[in-house]
Amino acid sequence: MNTRRKLLIAIGAGVLSAPFPAVAQPAAKVSRIGYLDPAPANDPNGALWREAFNQGLRDLGWIPGRNIEIEFRSASGGPDRFAAAAAELSGLNVSVIVTAGEPLILAAQKANPSTPIVMVVVGDPVGAGFAKTLARPGGKVTGMSTLVTGMIGKWIELMKEIVPRASRMAVIRNLGNPTHNKLWSDAEAGAATLGVSVLSLGYRAPAEIEGVLAEAKRQKAAAVLVLPDPMVIARAAAIAELALGNRLPSMYLFREHVVQGGLISYGPSRRGNYRRAATFVDKILRGADPGELPIEQAREFELVLNLKTARALGLKVPQSVFVRATEVIE
Repeated sequence: MNTRRKLLIAIGAGVLSAPFPAVAQPAAKVSRIGYLDPAPANDPNGALWREAFNQGLRDLGWIPGRNIEIEFRSASGGPDRFAAAAAELSGLNVSVIVTAGEPLILAAQKANPSTPIVMVVVGDPVGAGFAKTLARPGGKVTGMSTLVTGMIGKWIELMKEIVPRASRMAVIRNLGNPTHNKLWSDAEAGAATLGVSVLSLGYRAPAEIEGVLAEAKRQKAAAVLVLPDPMVIARAAAIAELALGNRLPSMYLFREHVVQGGLISYGPSRRGNYRRAATFVDKILRGADPGELPIEQAREFELVLNLKTARALGLKVPQSVFVRATEVIE
């Protein structure tokens, strides 16, 4: 074998025996989720909602710090804060925004119309213009609806059981919340069947709510029905205290208000809705079109009663209400 051939064989053998350089593995994609919260950052109820949402994500294989990042922004306050918090999330180039309540959904849409939105709490998504139909939303918004036919009528019925003398009730509503128009119509219809008169009292900013409750007292309302809204959530404890100070039994959609001193709530489980919202986020992150994901009705309902507040108001809660309660707060 000549010298040239020996040299080529030696070089070839060396190349084959040398270790191959390590091939860099592509880093796992990390998806960014925007979480626009109506509650203050330090609110204990808000912490429960976040944990329910996070648990829903973990159950589906999404782990913060591994394959997702959650950008949290509190939108507690009035419309100016709604817009600012939504704009902050939009600037972070999130893949989807999770939020609750018509005003915050509108703020998120305005901040970036192309970003998918998962609704956790919304009354009438079709009536509010967020979706063409529940079965096929057709846009960038999907999620959970809390609108249940006859819900406000049920509120009036429950309040009438607890406060039999309540022939006049005030409906506390955000005049800028489009779903509240529908709920007010439902309240009028429900009241008519029960021989109760209802009074519409509206606000546009959180600072106006105190005056609205005082007006309910002046108008001789025997109870108040507080319609769900981000501004109400942010002031849950203050509203419960104001209602009690005005000797007004108060009814709400969500348990969180009763925990903070309201008299009674009847409606969907907010924690259940946040858990369920994770399934919509999961589908969107895996490539689903939000416009093709049907909007779902709430699946879990709660009737929560605060006995301490009832005693402070001098009310004796009938057994008919006790047996239906899913939770009684002493």
